[in-house]
Amino acid sequence: WKLNLRDAARAVGEPAKLIASTRQQAAASFAPDGSQIAFQSDRTGTWEIWKANRNGLNAVQLTHFRGPLTGTPRWSPDGRQIAFDSRAKEGSEIYVIPADGGQPRQVTSSPAGNAVPAWSRDGKWLYYSSNRDGVTNLWKMPVEGGAEQRVTTNGGIYAAEAFDGEYVYFSRSPTDTTLWRVPVKGGDQQPVTAAPRPFGCSHWAISASGLYIVDQSGDLSFYDFARRQSSTILHHPGFLTDWSLAVSPDGREIVWAQIDARAADLMRVENFR
Repeated sequence: WKLNLRDAARAVGEPAKLIASTRQQAAASFAPDGSQIAFQSDRTGTWEIWKANRNGLNAVQLTHFRGPLTGTPRWSPDGRQIAFDSRAKEGSEIYVIPADGGQPRQVTSSPAGNAVPAWSRDGKWLYYSSNRDGVTNLWKMPVEGGAEQRVTTNGGIYAAEAFDGEYVYFSRSPTDTTLWRVPVKGGDQQPVTAAPRPFGCSHWAISASGLYIVDQSGDLSFYDFARRQSSTILHHPGFLTDWSLAVSPDGREIVWAQIDARAADLMRVENFR
């Protein structure tokens, strides 16, 4: 679904359906130029990465793992690649695929698993979550390969680097969804105390001037970095039904996943043995 914005803190019109099928779609991510949206969908019977035009038309399947859970696509800053996670092997790992399609390349490898990727603003690093010591924390590594670096020590999932490259924002965990930040160059982890607590660890998105947050009651709010204050944009129960939130690069559109109905499809297999 989508909601048009008049400015950072005011909506225009009512929510409208954007990308739909008889199955599920979630985890939207805008291309840097705003022309396309990557998302995960199980419309073929298994979760894969897809992309469509910004208006939701011309959906194209990018991955073809045909079974393993695959999702959370994120565009690179130059628009040429899409990072995602998949359980294509023994555990969840981060992969990168050309935005126009092609062979996915595995980036991470750890018995603890790695998931929920996010790009640094310069496109040189990938952030991700990993449970290396019984606690899920944020890590990062160079996109082209190299040593991994721990980013957080007291929990971290669903990272987003600020547009100025100064801080990485994140939720503590799926159960502790409070927002925190840590300097990109390293330092103390700080709670964003003035911001509302998101409903889930993925119910927020970052823009150049602030954070869009869906809180526990279903209110979409904008937290302004400069003023350190929040303003409510819209109350909508549909915000609370599924995973993820995204804001367009031009700040004119909010996109989220919303469950409108539960359904199942019958599939036919040719030449079954």
